[in-house]
Amino acid sequence: MDGAGKFVRGDAIASLIIVAVNIVGGLLIGILQNRMAPAAALSVYGKLTVGDGLVSQVPALVISLATGILVSRGGRGENLSSRVAGQLLYRPLVFAVGGFFLVLLVFTGLPRVPLMTIAAGSFLTAWTLNRRQDEEEKKQERIRQAEERTRERAEREKEQNRIERYVSVAPLELQLGLGLIGLTEARDGVSMTDLIKEMRIAAAKRLGIIVPKVRVCDALDLDENRFRVSIYGESVAAGVIWPDMFLAVDADGTGVRLEGIKTKSPSGKETAFWIDGRHCEKAEIYGFRVLDPRRVIVEELQSAVTRSAAELLTRDAVAKLLDGLRAEQPKAVDGVVPEILSLGEVQAVLQRLLREEVPIRQLGAILEVLGDEAPRSRSPIYLTEQVRGRLARTLCGQYRNEDGELFVLMLDPELEEKVAAGSDVTQDKVRLNLAPDDSNEILDLLAEELKNALAYRSRPVLLVGDAVRPAIRALTEGKFPDLPVLSFGEITRDTRVVSDGIARRLKAAA
Repeated sequence: MDGAGKFVRGDAIASLIIVAVNIVGGLLIGILQNRMAPAAALSVYGKLTVGDGLVSQVPALVISLATGILVSRGGRGENLSSRVAGQLLYRPLVFAVGGFFLVLLVFTGLPRVPLMTIAAGSFLTAWTLNRRQDEEEKKQERIRQAEERTRERAEREKEQNRIERYVSVAPLELQLGLGLIGLTEARDGVSMTDLIKEMRIAAAKRLGIIVPKVRVCDALDLDENRFRVSIYGESVAAGVIWPDMFLAVDADGTGVRLEGIKTKSPSGKETAFWIDGRHCEKAEIYGFRVLDPRRVIVEELQSAVTRSAAELLTRDAVAKLLDGLRAEQPKAVDGVVPEILSLGEVQAVLQRLLREEVPIRQLGAILEVLGDEAPRSRSPIYLTEQVRGRLARTLCGQYRNEDGELFVLMLDPELEEKVAAGSDVTQDKVRLNLAPDDSNEILDLLAEELKNALAYRSRPVLLVGDAVRPAIRALTEGKFPDLPVLSFGEITRDTRVVSDGIARRLKAAA
């Protein structure tokens, strides 16, 4: 635009010089050649000079301005004609001023009708544009007010959500110290979100439940290398993670000592070491299972989900499972829920199964048993035991080895009778009335036998009579929560029972 301005400025200076030359030349021609009086010569040739200047310079000025506009706007990638028309039509004052000057020209010798017609059109255009602008301003004001109300509503909802956050809790939450936030980023194309998704799928296949979405967040109250798993706001697992190290788990029980920080595996059953990345290959040679920090956190989360599966199985979750089954086996569901049992009674049975890590994937078979046995008794304990008998193959498959062997511990029949006599199984609860000495005696015997069995065998199960199984499970779950308790009725024909020992009474109890 600077170049266009200089061009217009130079053209104007040249025009002034030409006007001066024309006036002087006209005077000389009029006085000397045409013998005119000086005043007459100035009047005639002055008007001719001014007319020539207007005729030649007004178009030149318009062309110069147009050129300047083209030069300055040509690189913006927009429609120039639309832009110019839009700017002309944007201000109604332009048309009002133009109409005013056209009215003034009426008092000259120019034709009046065309001037008045154009002036009237200019005034009408100015009024129309002004009215349109008023409507547009009102519309913009309504939009602004609507946006303001929306913003205020969003602020109120945000404030409400901020308040509700303190009273609502997530079903499953993973809280990380500030030093572990970097682990949530993707590495090698895999993020922690992907690992958590794999864990949820694995839990669904293993337990048959729909694990709720995991809320991952930071926690300022945790040390930078600590994490915490919470279920409905209550902590169920916590630990320390070294983000720049790897966890080597002694899954085979080799007993080899590695250079690093000694700890426990995510399941809490194997010895593990936090080691430097340089020693990972060595640890794998010794038979250790090496995990990166993200997988350690996810395995800790998986262990917490397994232990707390019964708490995660809400009525809404049970309803979703039944709806999924209803699509495939409508008779199996509608014939039991709510015709025979309520949703809450089915939930109670499923929760009791999950507390002992019994998968509920065979939901159709479970409902068949419930439908058959509920007319006899609606007790959750009775129904659970009947379902366990139907799931005998699944139970044995969980604990026996590849050769079909199931290593078991068994109580002396007299101890079983003592537990049976000292327990009271009600509708939905098992009450133990054993004397503290008797309870401690049985638990001490089990602890000794478990120690001997684990020294040279895989993890055994406790095999007891059908009638006494709920009471013995209630007795052992406090001190031995990971000890499976099976009844004789839950052993399939293709399972070979291998007895590691029989817990007998001490002499003092003889």
